[in-house]
Amino acid sequence: MNRLLFLFLLLGVHYVRAQAPVLSPLQVVENFVSPHGFPAKKQHVSGELMGERKSDTTLGQRLPARVQRKVRLIAQDTTFACVAVCLQDTANSIDYYFYLRKKEVWSMYAIRTLSGIGVVKGALKSLDSIPPDARGKKYAATHSHTWEFERANTVLFLGSDSTLKAHYLQNRAAFAKLSHSFLQPPYKNQSDSVLATAFGQKKIRKQTDKLLIRSVVTDKNSTGSLLFLLGGTGDNRAGYLYQPDRTKVPAISPRSYILIEELGNGWYLIKTT
Repeated sequence: MNRLLFLFLLLGVHYVRAQAPVLSPLQVVENFVSPHGFPAKKQHVSGELMGERKSDTTLGQRLPARVQRKVRLIAQDTTFACVAVCLQDTANSIDYYFYLRKKEVWSMYAIRTLSGIGVVKGALKSLDSIPPDARGKKYAATHSHTWEFERANTVLFLGSDSTLKAHYLQNRAAFAKLSHSFLQPPYKNQSDSVLATAFGQKKIRKQTDKLLIRSVVTDKNSTGSLLFLLGGTGDNRAGYLYQPDRTKVPAISPRSYILIEELGNGWYLIKTT
């Protein structure tokens, strides 16, 4: 009888282990950025993050306690997921993007954030150093935009994802009107060089300036996609993508579009690298 009881208990333990819930991508990242540690970390890192297996601490434990961590799921299918983490204290906020793949469990294999932020912060500092009496017509006469546009655009570019999303939501009608302008002749299905000429049209320039859009370009790998960019350096850009056909929206990847987050009505918040 005791032997039968022992075997039953042993089989029961194995059954419980086999049925242990697999952590979701969101839960994996939440544990990794938590200040309380992640005992199962080694099972959930791979690729570029293999070095984390040698560390006794996690990213969350290495961050100052004052840093707030806001985690949200961006995308997930059966084998791939992207999770965003906003790290924020009283002075700064920065968004990171974690990429996970699933074999037996979900594992984090890459992390990205928008590069070149230091350069943009330097540009903001330079703008603020310009004397007030040199920020009006005098500035506009030697620059392609007004001082007010440059500063507002730069502040928005440096903002968190939630700030960028709020900008779209507060101006969605104006964004719809702007996209309509670029989907009509002479700009529909044209090259980037032709789209650039639109900024010489007062009507369109008034719309882009209001929305703090610095340029409009196409995505050559996604037919019909328009990128309304706030700015950036090199391939590191941030802005909004318009693509009414969901099947043609580019894929999220740590190698290109590090963020694509749906905003509604064919619009997406995007960041690239």
